[in-house]
Amino acid sequence: MGEAIGRYGPNLKPPSYHELWASLLKKELQLTNDMLEDHKKKRAKYGCLIMSDAWTDRRQRRDRLYELLTAFMERIEEKYVIQVITNKGNNDVLRQQ
Repeated sequence: MGEAIGRYGPNLKPPSYHELWASLLKKELQLTNDMLEDHKKKRAKYGCLIMSDAWTDRRQRRDRLYELLTAFMERIEEKYVIQVITNKGNNDVLRQQ
């Protein structure tokens, strides 16, 4: 690569940070979405589990955990969620709401 740059000459304008970053980010996003497609098909066929860990049983955190779990269940469509697993301190956070 260095030789190719040298052959082009000193007038070669390198890509900006934004041009590199945006291009790489778009490619990575596309790869991630492609990988998720297979997971979406399997989720529709088999269902899925949601797991959460390392939350204490204080009321504020339990409320936040409830918000996060319900938002995630809505995002992936609640009908596909077959089980929600939390650590022992929050094992009935969804039931209490």
